[in-house]
Amino acid sequence: MSTRIVSLSPALSEIIVALGYGDQLVARGQDCNYPEQVSRLPLFDKNTTADLIFTDAEHPVDATETRVVMLEAEDMGDVWNHIREVARLLGDEEKGHHLVFKLQQRQASVAAGALDAPAGVICLDEINPLQAAGRWMPELIEMASGDNLMGLMGEASQVLSPEELMAAQPEILIISPRGQTLEEIENNMPQLTALAGWGDLPAVKKKQVYLADSQGYLGRPGPRLVEALEMLGEMLHPETFDFGHENMLWKRFQD
Repeated sequence: MSTRIVSLSPALSEIIVALGYGDQLVARGQDCNYPEQVSRLPLFDKNTTADLIFTDAEHPVDATETRVVMLEAEDMGDVWNHIREVARLLGDEEKGHHLVFKLQQRQASVAAGALDAPAGVICLDEINPLQAAGRWMPELIEMASGDNLMGLMGEASQVLSPEELMAAQPEILIISPRGQTLEEIENNMPQLTALAGWGDLPAVKKKQVYLADSQGYLGRPGPRLVEALEMLGEMLHPETFDFGHENMLWKRFQD
């Protein structure tokens, strides 16, 4: 008999499908919107019958009669471990090892090609207030041979004052507020461009301000963090990488 699975976490939903267990999902959380087969599932409610519920800290659940597994990612190591753990809980740990190996191979190919001298990079995952992305983002920036100027790997995002942002003088600025699509980010950019000193930032002068989809990529700790690294590769090393993500998953900001 197959396990009846509910996932309330967007990232864990993607992991479940990537491991080949999508047909065992019976309900989803409000934010679970990818891939399409997940978005078509009914929303979880008190009447949903399930054997196992996967969730994270942002989507707590009270289900005393069902086993609940909470997995919260702080860095890339956690993402790999979550893939292995989900596979183990669903009965085939080897599937987890195989998927991790494939994803790490793709990441390694980007890292191997990103050999230029590092530029100073800041990724903002909030605009108001300003926050430099932590958790897995500093690791991805370093893998793409960027010099991550603010935000610590595995730590919560770092709140910045506008003066601290200006003092850091980033050569590349990535704007990817948590949970936002490209369109939403673009609509919110006037909050940044109105900051005193914005036009003096090296990234602005060099036209190296980039908007990047957070909802599905940079902000979601699942299999598509590989695409997030590819996006960074295209931004930091346009002469080397072209995965076809520009203007689809990220775009250059036109002030």
